Amino acid sequence: ISLATDSESCTNLLDGPLLVDCILMDEQLVGSSQDGLLEDCLKKDPFLAIIVTGAGGCEDSAVDAMKRGAYDVYPWHKFTPVGLGRAIKNALSRAAMARQIEDQQNSLRTFAHVLVHDLRAPLRSVRGGVDMLLEDLPPDAQATHAETLGFIRNGAEHIDRLLVNLHRHCNVSDAPLER
Repeated sequence: ISLATDSESCTNLLDGPLLVDCILMDEQLVGSSQDGLLEDCLKKDPFLAIIVTGAGGCEDSAVDAMKRGAYDVYPWHKFTPVGLGRAIKNALSRAAMARQIEDQQNSLRTFAHVLVHDLRAPLRSVRGGVDMLLEDLPPDAQATHAETLGFIRNGAEHIDRLLVNLHRHCNVSDAPLER
């Protein structure tokens, strides 16, 4: 357990390696700007379980803290050891799930990129093979097989377009989702 009683001492704790799983942050330390202490903590670890504590007077400030990344708001007037323990356990559980989801999304993105790359190479071979067949066939055989070879080439081009769209979708989806 580390104790920071003001914004400066909390910032000093954040300067080193982050060795905490959960932060109980008094609402007076949260700050009201987008560059406040809450955001500084989340820059250090975007999945850090932060519970804002305080008098719990204003619902708007609680909603604002949650929108900015806090996992919970725990007013002191409702303080009980069991209740605080439950709030910490829930925040840690949600942070672990968010981290796991991000890891799975990264794995899926990597898989999709590899899949697209690995499937496009054989499609290029199919298209190239069809083109070579059309060039090498005698004119009378070209007329006989042109429709079938065109069907094969068009199918390969269609699959290639689908793979390109999948790749484009993966690139658009590379940005981490907001909580």
